[in-house]
Amino acid sequence: MKHKFIMSVLAVAVIASVLAAGCAPEAAPSTPTPEEGEAVTPSPAAPEGEVIEWLGQHHDAAGGSKNKRFQEFCDRVNLASNGRMKLTLQAGGGIVPATEEFDATHKGLIDFCEAYSPYVLDVFPNAGLFAYTVGGLSALEYVYWMRNGGGAALYDEMLDGYGVTLIHGKLFPPETFIWTTKPLETVADMKGLKFRTAGDDGEMFKEMGVSVVFMAGGEVYEATQRGVIDAFQLADPAIDIELAAHEVADYCYLSPVRQPTDYSCLGINTESWEALPADLKQVVDDAYLANSLAVYGELMASNIEALKFLKDYGTTVGPIPKEIEDELIRQANLFYDKKAAEDPFYEEILTSMREFKAAYGEAYARY
Repeated sequence: MKHKFIMSVLAVAVIASVLAAGCAPEAAPSTPTPEEGEAVTPSPAAPEGEVIEWLGQHHDAAGGSKNKRFQEFCDRVNLASNGRMKLTLQAGGGIVPATEEFDATHKGLIDFCEAYSPYVLDVFPNAGLFAYTVGGLSALEYVYWMRNGGGAALYDEMLDGYGVTLIHGKLFPPETFIWTTKPLETVADMKGLKFRTAGDDGEMFKEMGVSVVFMAGGEVYEATQRGVIDAFQLADPAIDIELAAHEVADYCYLSPVRQPTDYSCLGINTESWEALPADLKQVVDDAYLANSLAVYGELMASNIEALKFLKDYGTTVGPIPKEIEDELIRQANLFYDKKAAEDPFYEEILTSMREFKAAYGEAYARY
């Protein structure tokens, strides 16, 4: 199992190196070879000795794992630029309220952020599609769709005129399907379940007879302990353990269907981006992709170890019954089809995603 995992990570790294070479942000058109005696106009470059300073903020709290990993990206840029760039990162709330980083980048209050599309749903109603869809693209498929399958162009179309340039993209493994205090075997077992969740899947679970409850993640432990809820989702297994989910729920059901990934991008104020010379743009793009792969590999390894811990602890760990998984997919398709029928641009994005997933599945059926 360990050998298979290592080989999988190596395979991902090799594929991504190809993506990095072929899918970086479009560089300025090459300058035609000048005729003899014709003056040559050099590419824009920062004045010698100038340090380009960027200020950014992550939505995660100080000391949070996501904030720490985004800091690693900043460190990569600072190092790879050989001192020509200095990225300074604040944690959530350091400059603007946490979750308002996308908007702050747009306004020029900060130069960059980890852009999470659901945080601008109030401005762009279709933004949620660029984070994840139930039963949709996996983490790797999201990156390939964005960089190679037309997704980036659709995202840019949505943001047209917003003043934020995106670099794709940050991968996260699937989340735990559900934690429960009672065993689940059929769809009938879902009926009446008091389930803490958030997002579109809550609407789908309601159609399955689930009593959906929303509460902050920090309230889940006590609510489960007191019987206010008897099921919940938080994150992936490693983070679930940090939140002590195993202490209040006996069953941990796994499936990539409910939330296959949680896709983010590097968001950069467009004026700040356009002021960079071409070589530093490439440094930023390469650093973010490298950071993304490093984070994904680290999280996958952490989740494998987390599942071992849970089994040793005595938690019942296993796949969600197929009947439940299939019904959630059915409800998801109904949900997305209804929204697509109401919005042509939503339909365009959804169709692009579905066609890419089908084509990818046909080419790489076992992956």
